[in-house]
Amino acid sequence: MNTSGGEAVQGISNLILLVVLVIAVLVALDASKRGMNALGWFLGTSLLCIIFLPLYLIVRKPIPRPPPDDESRRTASLVAALAARSADTNQPMAGRKVRTFDDGLVVYEGCDVNSAVISRPLKGSEIQLGLSSEIERREWLEAVLPDGQRGYVLASSARSHSI
Repeated sequence: MNTSGGEAVQGISNLILLVVLVIAVLVALDASKRGMNALGWFLGTSLLCIIFLPLYLIVRKPIPRPPPDDESRRTASLVAALAARSADTNQPMAGRKVRTFDDGLVVYEGCDVNSAVISRPLKGSEIQLGLSSEIERREWLEAVLPDGQRGYVLASSARSHSI
């Protein structure tokens, strides 16, 4: 009696079962990320994959985004305020103080990225911004550092590195 045909069918059945289980696990992991019932989708997909997989792809929810934290809200508010205040490039911004939230802000000696760097303020440094100027299609802000030293920062950099 020839059993090689039965073994081939058994091997194919095992392979199909393995593929279905992998798909069911992937669906369950994705459902969990999306706030859906992971166990229910795992069971449904593993038992009736041909029905539940297309159904899941149709009804799945978007991945939820975390709500913005307070720092993101303050940054967005500052960016909006700076954008509104600097619409006129000669609008004085005297008295506007910002605090850096990372170490990425660069203060230059002049309104030119090739001029000497006079400071890279540390996170938490308070900087007073002054007049705004547009030079070679770049907006620059006068900056007064905590030690009284004066320089210039790119307005886009000030907006993205301070709150």
